[in-house]
Amino acid sequence: MNLYALSIFTSVASKGSYTRAAEELNLTQPAISAQIKKLEQEVGLRLFTPHGRGIQLTEAGRFLFQSARRLFAYEKEMEYQLAKWKSGQIGSLRIAASNLPANRLVPLLMGTCKQRFPEVEVKLHSTNSTNAIELLQDFQVDVAITGGESRGSRTDQWCLYREELWFIVHANHPKSNQIVSLQELLQEPFVVREKGSTTREALASLCRLHQLPFPDIGMEFSGTNEGIQAVLSGYGAMLAPSLMVQDEIARKRLGRVWIEGVDVQVPIYLHVRKGEEMSPVVQQFTHFCLNEDIAKLVAPSR
Repeated sequence: MNLYALSIFTSVASKGSYTRAAEELNLTQPAISAQIKKLEQEVGLRLFTPHGRGIQLTEAGRFLFQSARRLFAYEKEMEYQLAKWKSGQIGSLRIAASNLPANRLVPLLMGTCKQRFPEVEVKLHSTNSTNAIELLQDFQVDVAITGGESRGSRTDQWCLYREELWFIVHANHPKSNQIVSLQELLQEPFVVREKGSTTREALASLCRLHQLPFPDIGMEFSGTNEGIQAVLSGYGAMLAPSLMVQDEIARKRLGRVWIEGVDVQVPIYLHVRKGEEMSPVVQQFTHFCLNEDIAKLVAPSR
């Protein structure tokens, strides 16, 4: 069916006049009449009959008018929804995040973004930094947020925030709230994350920088929370994100150990696939993250 002729028919039917429809559509009356005649020939039915000085719909015309109104209303709804897709207000967003940002920063970003774009479906996959980049490059997620830069990967990346890492022990540990040398602290058994994690790599880099051996691994976990719980039980030392341990330190359940001249910070990076046109949802999320005051976002927990 000719949708252009159908739209003209709908205008004539709603106005009840060829003349008023012509004025509304900025067309001549003969042009309007020609389109109505073409539509009647196409459907094989009369759609209008004379009525006094005007016209009225036939029974078939009334059916077609009601159906056409629903059709064009649905067309407007489609245009409206597609505009929302185009602007990034609707869609799905899959995020892979390493344990460091996934425990606090990423949920805060997701929550704030969800308030602004409530119809976007957001899913988070928590893993280590290496695997997060692999998931991104394998098209299993749309965005990766990791602790530390990804060198040599096929991603575009931006630094969002710098997270402090603190050495922690149990509050009753002899080194709790003390300033010690790195070499001295490394004599303690350490609780560490699995290989590929940001905090483990940060500890290894610190050891290499100071030409010291990696500490004895007393326990190894695939999650930071599990490691913190081990230290809370009284075992060993750990290098942990400040955002995750500051409350326990304030409650005096954990103690911080200061290393003279050592300040460990890990940059948190946002990654997307290099050279790929981002979907509207990914564009919106990326723009949101790069323009959000991350320090202010995490400040309430400090």
